[in-house]
Order: sequence, then C-alpha cells, then structure tokens
Amino acid sequence: MDDELSNKAVDSRDQNNHTYTGDPTAVKDYEIAKQDLVRRLGLSEEEVVTALDTMTVPYCLNTAVKKIMDARDDNDASHSLSPLGRQLYAVEVFCGCAIVSEEFDHRKWRVRAFDNDPNSRATHQVDFMKITWASIVNVPDFIWLSPPCFTFSKLAGGKHRDCNNGNYSKTPEAHYSNRMLSRILWMLKFMIKKKPHMIIMIENPEGSLRKVPIMERIVEELNLCRALVNYCTLGRADKKPTHLWTNDHRLAAALNFYQCGPKKCQYHDKKHPPGARDNKSFNAAAIPKFLAEFVADYVHGAFALGICPKSIRRTEEPKLSQDEIDEFNKEMSDDFENEIEDDAE
Repeated sequence: MDDELSNKAVDSRDQNNHTYTGDPTAVKDYEIAKQDLVRRLGLSEEEVVTALDTMTVPYCLNTAVKKIMDARDDNDASHSLSPLGRQLYAVEVFCGCAIVSEEFDHRKWRVRAFDNDPNSRATHQVDFMKITWASIVNVPDFIWLSPPCFTFSKLAGGKHRDCNNGNYSKTPEAHYSNRMLSRILWMLKFMIKKKPHMIIMIENPEGSLRKVPIMERIVEELNLCRALVNYCTLGRADKKPTHLWTNDHRLAAALNFYQCGPKKCQYHDKKHPPGARDNKSFNAAAIPKFLAEFVADYVHGAFALGICPKSIRRTEEPKLSQDEIDEFNKEMSDDFENEIEDDAE
C-alpha cells in the first residue's frame, strides 16, 4: 500500500511538470517557471526570459532570481529599483551648485540640472524663460525649484516689493519674477497631469514669496504645504531661515523639525556666525548638503515603499504627443508673448 501511494505521488508530480531535485522551487516546464517568476514574484517578463534562456531543465526559481538581481546590479540604467519598474528621474531648476541633483545621482536616479549661469554646475545651461521640451525630455518623478530670491529677499529691504501694503511689484525685476512664477505654475500643472505622483519641492529664503498672490495660487492649485528650516540645524553655522513648499505633506512635517532650538543648534540664543548680510564672499545660496541628502533619502524611500502623494504602479514612461510638446514649447517660450504683441498691433 505504501509503495502504491509513493508511486502515485511520483506520477502526480510528473503530470504537473514538477520534479524533485532537492529544491522545491525547481520545475521542468519553461512556461510554469516563467509564470511563477512574472506573475507571482512580480519580475518583468523581459528579465525572466533572459534569465531562463541561459538555464537548463530543471529551472530553479532561486537561480533565476539570482541571475536577474545580478544583471540589475551590473546595469546602471536599472540600478534604481522602484515600483515603477524603470529608472527614476529628478529635475533641478535654478540649480546653482546642483547639490540636490548630485544626491539623486548618488542614488542612481537619472538627473538633469538647469541654470543659465555659466559658472553653475548645471548639466544643461538653459534660461528657464526659454526652456523647451527637448531639454527636459521626460516628465520627472521629482522636481526641485529654487527660483531667484533677490526680489523676495529681506536683504532687498523693500526695494522690489511692499507686500504688506499691497504693492507687490515696484521694479521691472519684480515684474519679471512674477512672470517666472506664472510659468512655474503652468509647467508644474502640465507635468503633474502626466505623473500625478510627481513630488514637488520649491525652495526660497524666508521673505515675501509666501505673500505674493501668484505663490498663493501655486500653493492652492498644487496642494502644497510650507515647511520652515534653519540652515544652522542642517550642517551650516549661519541661521538662514528658509521656506520649502512641497505636495508631500509627510515630507514637510519631517522638515519642520530642522528649526533652530535647544539641542539642535549650538548657537541657539546666541549670535550666529556671519551669513549673506555680513559676509559677501559667503555663498549663502548653496543648499546645505545635509538638506539635499535628507530630501533625496526621503523621496527615494517614498518611491521604494509606494507612499508617494498618488498611488503608483508599474507603468511605462508617459510619452507626450507632438501637440503636447508644441504646447509646452509655446507656453514656456517668448513666442506666445510675441504673438500677443503682433495681434495687438
């Protein structure tokens, strides 16, 4: 009787294309192995087929997974593993020293950094007011913007704006900054329609930016919340209060921890070392490395754990139609203004 049961068990295993080899994950049917790896383990079909084609029967699923992981480690383009199943993409606008881009690059993200300053560390020297889709290429998963602050800064002493009395633009430079903000809003709305999970970060020193109606509209339409940090808690000696707006409210809450206080800053209740006001040779505009590391760690982790602002799935990189590219180029360039002027004439 025992022999009969044993023979039936062997026959059953053969009928189901499984064979015992000391490893219960080994199977001798190619399609069954492929199904286990793709449908049950969530690996891409392309990776699975490549791995199985190098193996012989019986197909050990553990060996196949090991081959796929090793291939990923050897391929920088797929090193940044994520639920999206593709390399993640970060963009930094008005990048200056490009500290933020550098940190995302360390985490194997694809990055592009834009600035019109030839002395910056931008990957692409581009005037934001003339940027085209050919420079950006794809919708980013994360975008950091540090728009020029000189018309909003407290250091300007009210030269450009008097927001408390409703005078939001006193100089041509202030008017130009307003137009820049309007394009930032249009661009972010355009992008987030394509990638609802895109995480946004806008950085500016504490000043009048939060008080101007265009920024209030940006906050409302993109559901941004504002964090306040002091650079003296982020590896710098100068205090420099700085505002950070983001559509990831968990990130904002985490950043609010970094405000000058007891046990956070050695200069709390004391005079901080010179900042931009007292030391003209000091590059106060540079983003602290710790801040860039903190944001990059959080964002990278958010995508890995699937806790981004909108739920994400394994999807292809969204493609823009030619009409959409033309629309972007028109709205983000001077061509649109030129057309309006021509019509007015």
